[in-house]
Amino acid sequence: MAQPRMRKAWEASDTEICLSEQWPSDWCAKAVSIGLSAFTDMEDRELAVQMISFPDVKTAAAAFKGEGTVDEVGKNSPGDEIDVFEIEKPDGSTAPAGRGINVRKGAVVAKIQYTWATGASVEPGALISLTRMVVKRIEQAQHGENPTASVQ
Repeated sequence: MAQPRMRKAWEASDTEICLSEQWPSDWCAKAVSIGLSAFTDMEDRELAVQMISFPDVKTAAAAFKGEGTVDEVGKNSPGDEIDVFEIEKPDGSTAPAGRGINVRKGAVVAKIQYTWATGASVEPGALISLTRMVVKRIEQAQHGENPTASVQ
């Protein structure tokens, strides 16, 4: 998905911005910064990555407790905590519009949403590969490096 659709980042002193990005209010009260990146293939797939950072690992760990199972995320899942969710179509149909993963790495929680149109070709394991990339980029940033990880 080479076409950027949106990239934004905010420091979190204005909690209204945090709340408008659909983060829980108690998270917004403690957040340091938030961000959003979205990409599309301009045909039938989109990827959105939202991140919220906290002042320390303890605060982030208290905010997010993952419940991802081995069946959902594999044996060596990325991040410190992880959870998988289905993204429903707005029209209420039974077929999912996509899947998402919430993942915590250190003091950052990321929400990765991968959506696609009915009939779109979706690679098996694409969401977990995207999640590994996001976690690696978080790690790089936390180590003072430029986040350059890519999907492998």
